[in-house]
Amino acid sequence: MNYSDENTKEELLNVINELSKEHKRLTALVTKLLPKNSARSRRKLKETVEATENMMQPLDLNLATNDILHLNPMVNTMLNSVPVYVFLKDVNDEFRYVYCNDTFTSHMGLAITDVLGKTDADLFPKFIDSERIRRTDMDVVKKGRLEYMEEFTTQSGEERMAKTVKVLTVTENKAQYILGVSWDVTEVKNIEMELISTRIKAEESERLKTAFLANLSHEIRTPLNAIVGFSSLICNSELKAEQLQYGRLIEKNSEVLLQLINNVLDLASLESGMMKLTSSRFCICTVFNELFAKYKDKVERGVKLIIDPIDESLELENDVVRFKQVMDNLLSNAVKFTPSGEIHMGVMLKRDMVQIYVKDSGRGINTRHAARVFKRFGKTDEFVQGVGLGLVISRMLVEKMGGMIWLQSKVQRGSVFYFTLPALSKVEE
Repeated sequence: MNYSDENTKEELLNVINELSKEHKRLTALVTKLLPKNSARSRRKLKETVEATENMMQPLDLNLATNDILHLNPMVNTMLNSVPVYVFLKDVNDEFRYVYCNDTFTSHMGLAITDVLGKTDADLFPKFIDSERIRRTDMDVVKKGRLEYMEEFTTQSGEERMAKTVKVLTVTENKAQYILGVSWDVTEVKNIEMELISTRIKAEESERLKTAFLANLSHEIRTPLNAIVGFSSLICNSELKAEQLQYGRLIEKNSEVLLQLINNVLDLASLESGMMKLTSSRFCICTVFNELFAKYKDKVERGVKLIIDPIDESLELENDVVRFKQVMDNLLSNAVKFTPSGEIHMGVMLKRDMVQIYVKDSGRGINTRHAARVFKRFGKTDEFVQGVGLGLVISRMLVEKMGGMIWLQSKVQRGSVFYFTLPALSKVEE
């Protein structure tokens, strides 16, 4: 019998109520009259009562095993309102679903008609999920109750996590059902994982900050000691050649110290959002020539610094000081890590962007180190002078100027640093 039609449900409920009243009336009558009636009367009344009970038993069973929850709107509304999965499976019918609430169907991305009468193999796209659920159902049949955490994939491909409690229920006619209640903890677990990730990042940041400060103090002390020491030697020296040599060493270490302080100040300014850009039109070729003149004598002996062919009329509308700063950082890195070969700088037009590059034939960077060169305090070689801020500042400056920066490198084959900036539009030209 199908109890899905609302009218049928009401009629069936009325019949059951009438039969229940009749059952009680007959039982009371039998109790009252049996001692006073003949054997035939007693037998007739007893047969009537038994017949009534036999009529009610299958109706009660059908209501319990099919759609009894739908016959009670209040209970059904409550189950559909709770933020947990509620479902019922028929153990004797391959664990097919005979009931589920709205929370279950909405999280699974299915309609209730797609669930009722189906097995887990029909509902879960991954075979491993359905098999695991089937094993837990078998355990519930053996143990009577099971509580566990589970992960599964819905029909839409969404990964979800739930805490599930399953209980074995047995009806009067020995039919077995599994009643399940699941609390979806996907969002809670995601938040928990984010908090763990945040904590790990914070701890790593603290560790890097501590290492950075220790390295910074060393980097400041080294050139400062040289400046103080050679200044004292100049005062005590009477030879002009020695004074000139000491003066150059002081100048070199002063530049290192000044660059270090500038980097720290720039980083603080960028992170606080206080750095302002000053836009102006400038010729890329002119900047490249200035940089060539600056670095041609700083490269190692045997290393060639080359400007690749470039359109001398190519211009940008941006902050020329910060553009030079980015190029300075890239070229100084190339000079540090290129003991032989060549260092190239050049430009390529890419639609509405200008792509600038600095290419060297140095020792290169392995994949593990390349992933963190643009992160704060990310040094690839602890034995090379510097605190690892140059590339971080370059990344932040390029992004602030409207572009992006990246690296291509192979160990012992060299590196290429690229960065893009918005090109001048035709209207502007």
